[in-house]
Amino acid sequence: EVSATGHVTIETPRRRLGWIVAVVVVLAAAAAAIAIGLSGPSVSTPKHVDPGAQDGSATP
Repeated sequence: EVSATGHVTIETPRRRLGWIVAVVVVLAAAAAAIAIGLSGPSVSTPKHVDPGAQDGSATP
């Protein structure tokens, strides 16, 4: 029982780490995709205004 429990204990943390890493990666990718999708248009508008202002002042 002790050896079996030891084996399970050794495998469980590895599997848990794998799951945690996978979940974190998936959540990070989803969060990045959502952030890019949601703030993409909103951020691109102010960013476009800044270069637009510079281009406008450069070429009136």
